[in-house]
Amino acid sequence: MKKRYLVLILLTLISLLIFWRKQNLPEKEATIGDAVSANSNSTPRAVFDQKMASHVDPQPGDPQYADYYLKQKQLDRQFDWKRPINFYGRVVDENDQPISGVAVNFSWNDISTTGTSKAQTTSDAGGFFFLLDQKGKRLNVAVTKEGYYTLRDSKQPSFEYANPYDGLFVPDANNPVVFRLRKKGTSEPLVIFNKNFTMPKDGSAVGIELFEGKKVPPEQADMIFRCWTQDHEKDAFKRYDWKLEVQVPKGGLVESTNEFPFLAPLDGYKETDEIEMPKSLEKEWKRTFERNYFVKAKNGNYARITFRMIAHGDHFCIVGSALNPSGSRNLEFDPAVQPKQTHFE
Repeated sequence: MKKRYLVLILLTLISLLIFWRKQNLPEKEATIGDAVSANSNSTPRAVFDQKMASHVDPQPGDPQYADYYLKQKQLDRQFDWKRPINFYGRVVDENDQPISGVAVNFSWNDISTTGTSKAQTTSDAGGFFFLLDQKGKRLNVAVTKEGYYTLRDSKQPSFEYANPYDGLFVPDANNPVVFRLRKKGTSEPLVIFNKNFTMPKDGSAVGIELFEGKKVPPEQADMIFRCWTQDHEKDAFKRYDWKLEVQVPKGGLVESTNEFPFLAPLDGYKETDEIEMPKSLEKEWKRTFERNYFVKAKNGNYARITFRMIAHGDHFCIVGSALNPSGSRNLEFDPAVQPKQTHFE
């Protein structure tokens, strides 16, 4: 009787265990299935791919990019030439107004058969342009348009996309790179020359006239140059005292710092400009000197002058001149007028 009672209890417990498993096993399987479905398209592989996609390599601008770059260079020698290239730019004029229809030429080095790829586009009505979804290392951008000058800072700048130690560029669609052009004005047939003149070291005058660009006696000259050099008294670093004088007798000159010096000023002229280069300047001392001037000649004509002095060895100076013989202050020249060949006098 007692044994029968124990068997009955055991059978009851087994029945309860089987019932519990049937009630709970489907719920557990459904939970796993729901998790897979929620994570991506009901497949374990899709869940894995989604997790991998959420891992993003450090990008330019990220503090960790430099370490990432060095590691990738060890793994792939061509890593530099495979970096994503996107670029956003805008072209404006000297008054910050957008310029449409500007020709934009891109070139970048990559792993193509030629090692360089190219593309072209034009700026839109707002002056904007872009290059997207390319791969390479360094991008060059050139902007040009008929009737405009390209400013010095906008002449084919380059942008590094791979090496953080070469000044890494980070593109920003909300902050495009600005390129500047200057609209051409009314040009005139200027008298142009570019010549070298030997310079004595003892302060003897070298006179030149600006219409033919020839050496003349000081009393006939539009400009006079003098140089004094004591290069026999050098210090341990081979520095020596020298000075220079630039003079426009019965006229004047004023330093020009404009990239496009096309309009001579009305006033501010002085007859003489002196430059001293004592060896005591130490690190600031130079053997050469260059400066640009607006010049008002004694006959009232205006010119723009580029002047470079080489005060070592056989001294000489290089003078480039653009003179308006009409008396106008306009110094924007006609491109059809070609400057004469440089030669010594």
